[in-house]
Amino acid sequence: MKIAAKLQLAVIVIVSVIVAIVVSAAGFFGVRQADANLNKEIGKLALSVAHNSESGTRSADQSLLDPVLEGVMLDKDILYCQIVDNRGTVLAAKIREHGPVPSREFSAPIITRRAMTSVEDSSGLNPDVLSGREETIGTVYIGVSLISLHRQITNLIMVTVFIFLITSIISSLIFSVTIKRIVIQPIDVLIKATRRVAEGDLDHQVPVHANDELGSLTGAFNKMTQNLKDTTVSKDYTDNIIKSMLSSLIVADQNGIIRNVNQAAEEMLMYSAADLIGKPLTLIMGNKELVRYPTFGNGLDQDFLNSVETTCVTKDRRNIPVLFSSSVMRDKHDKLLGVVCVARDITDRKRAEDELQNNFQRLQKVLTQTVTSLASAVETRDPYTAGHQRRVTQLAVALARAMSLPEDIIRGLNMAAIIHDIGKLNVPAEILSRPSRLTVSEYTLIKVHSEMGYKILKAIEFPWPVADIVLQHHERLDGSGYPNGLKGDKILLQSKILALADVVEAMSSHRPYRPAFTLDVTLEEITRNAGVLYDPGAVAACVGLFQEKNFQFT
Repeated sequence: MKIAAKLQLAVIVIVSVIVAIVVSAAGFFGVRQADANLNKEIGKLALSVAHNSESGTRSADQSLLDPVLEGVMLDKDILYCQIVDNRGTVLAAKIREHGPVPSREFSAPIITRRAMTSVEDSSGLNPDVLSGREETIGTVYIGVSLISLHRQITNLIMVTVFIFLITSIISSLIFSVTIKRIVIQPIDVLIKATRRVAEGDLDHQVPVHANDELGSLTGAFNKMTQNLKDTTVSKDYTDNIIKSMLSSLIVADQNGIIRNVNQAAEEMLMYSAADLIGKPLTLIMGNKELVRYPTFGNGLDQDFLNSVETTCVTKDRRNIPVLFSSSVMRDKHDKLLGVVCVARDITDRKRAEDELQNNFQRLQKVLTQTVTSLASAVETRDPYTAGHQRRVTQLAVALARAMSLPEDIIRGLNMAAIIHDIGKLNVPAEILSRPSRLTVSEYTLIKVHSEMGYKILKAIEFPWPVADIVLQHHERLDGSGYPNGLKGDKILLQSKILALADVVEAMSSHRPYRPAFTLDVTLEEITRNAGVLYDPGAVAACVGLFQEKNFQFT
């Protein structure tokens, strides 16, 4: 079916639906109006009967009521009419013989005005002025057949259908002729013009006769034709730009087939353009996943890749490092056209990075050796704690790993633990080497070693807060530590771990003035003070290391 026929059919369907809705609405409201008229008419009849039967109901005289009911029954749609007093007694009734028919019952109260009593007259007002009181003395019931109403509704529906058919036919014819003149003929002109452009006539332009959507479409078609002509003229210019780029540029179509390369790509990959054009893009990619997009395989997560390090494969099958970027090309309808890839050879940069990394590792090694030498210097001045810093480091690092801390934090903690007592270089050797318990003043002097260690280390630009870790390694959660009485989160996590490792190692080691504590006593001490002096997470990790993993100092 041609587009013109489809459009006309669509117009007929739409017009028919609109007419159907309008006519159906009119029919619906007509039915409702007929029903409302019936209710209104019978309601008035019931009130009239109630008014005319007031005296007969008050006196319960059937001879007065029968004429009223007989007048009502003259209407053939009335099925029955009866008058009932307030006690439920049927005073008069008329019933028409009939089979089962749809019906509706109406009722109206019978109201009388009762004269004023003597008590009510005692106000001294003229009784003629008083109107009396209204009183309901009975009810009129009227049953009405709905056959006439249904007949009216049926006739109304038939008229509605007839109107719908006539209106639909006339409206469809009018709209079809109008649509053909306004829409279909201009579209036919555009179709013919499109065929001419497809045959290569890029100079053809379609006259614009209207300032509407079709006029806009015609203008857009003319602009597209002119753009296509301009693009064709500038193609050679674009190719020259691509070839002159310093970075390697490869253009592939929607099927992943290489369609263009520049001179830089030829030189980097050691292929000629003729060797590459027509070949799959995956031929030159080390990581073939980078060039997946919808027609390649499972789809591309993003249309752009920006400066991804990967490799390209040269003609002699060498993998060279490149900085790779790509952009998927789509038309205005989001249809895939292809992909543009840019690759820059970073062989020299990678070589420089490797050299820099080697230098950094050498510096790290020198730094570690220097720190270890400093630790040895401390231990030579304190023979009773020889190996203390090494063992504390061993436990602190094990705790950090058990707590799943990042490797970089663990390296910083390791560095700080190795030299956490470096401040003792400032403490007199005779105090450090005394085999007996220290006096209060001597212990006070010993406590300064944290601050002294901070002063020694703060000038060194470590990649971690080594000086602060050393400064805080005698602080306690409740603020009872030294030198600054820090509490809770004010203390670095690395310092909390180091503090616990320091205490556990000290209690587990022999001193001249006391023997080493057993492991059970040591663990009971830190468990009792978990959350008070020591970090609960570090304590839990420490207990697990000794009891479950059989940790031992070496």
